Amino acid sequence: MAHNLSSSTYARGRRSFSEDAFAVTSDAAIVLDGASGLGGEQITDWGTDVEWFSHTLTQQLAATVSGPGTLHDIAAEAVAAVADTEPGRTLSDPSRPTEFRPSAAGAIARVRDGKLQVLSFADVSAVVFLTDGTFEELNSPVLLQLDADMLAAAQSEADARGITAREGMKYVHDAKVFARRHMNTPHGYSVLTLDGAGIPLATYREWDATQVTDVILATDGYAAAVEIGLFDDWDHLRRTVTETSLHIPAIRLLQAYDNDPDFITYPRSKHVDDITAVHVRVGRG
Repeated sequence: MAHNLSSSTYARGRRSFSEDAFAVTSDAAIVLDGASGLGGEQITDWGTDVEWFSHTLTQQLAATVSGPGTLHDIAAEAVAAVADTEPGRTLSDPSRPTEFRPSAAGAIARVRDGKLQVLSFADVSAVVFLTDGTFEELNSPVLLQLDADMLAAAQSEADARGITAREGMKYVHDAKVFARRHMNTPHGYSVLTLDGAGIPLATYREWDATQVTDVILATDGYAAAVEIGLFDDWDHLRRTVTETSLHIPAIRLLQAYDNDPDFITYPRSKHVDDITAVHVRVGRG
C-alpha cells in the first residue's frame, strides 16, 4: 500500500536569520538545528558559519533522501558532499578546536518500503504518533542533561553574584565548551559535523507505516513548548496543531518567554531560540 505524506511547517529565527533549517519532499522530512559557534571567527558570508552548514546540508539531504541507500548512507554522502566544498574544507580542518567547528542536531524521517524510518541526532525531537494512541519520542537524554547542568551553573552564578539567571548565563562559557566536547563520543551525543563522525552513533528507529498517523520533527526551540509545561505532553501539542496550526504552540511559547524576561520561571540559555517544526501526516494511498 502506498503512503501519501502531507505536511505543514513553522520557522522563526531569533535574529534576521536562523541556524535552523528544514525541508520536505514527497516521502521525507528533514529538520536541522545548527549549534551556535563558540568562537568569534567567521569565514562565510552567511549570518554565521553554522547557518551556512545547516542550510547547505539540509539542501543536500533533500536532494538525495528519496534515492537508494539507508538513511545513514544518505547522511554520510550528504555530509561528504558539503565537506568537499569551500568553505567546507576550511571549516573541517582538524586543527580547529572541536567547539569551533560547525555542527547540527537533526532528524530525518522517511517512508520507504512500507516503513517509517527515522534517523535522529542530538536534541531535535522526532515524535512518532501511532494508531493505538501512543507516541514515541527520539532525542538525546545526554545532551538534555548537559543543558540542564549548564542552566544550573548559570543559576548558581546568579545566586552567588546577586544577579538574574539571564545575566548568569554570561558566566558559564566553560560549561558550554564542556558540553560541546561531548559531541560524537561513545558516552556523549551524536551530531552532524563535516567529518561525519556522528553518523554511526545516531539513533535509528523504524515503524510499520500503517501504524503511524503523524510525525513531528521539532528543534529544541519549538520542543520547549512541551518541556516547560505549556502542553501536557506531545499528544496534547499534536491535537492542538491538528485543530489549529503549528503557529499556536510557538505563539504561546513566545508569550511565556516575554512574560519572563529574567529567565526565572523558564530557565534557558537565551531569551528565545530559533523555532522550527514540521508536522507530517501519514495517509494511505
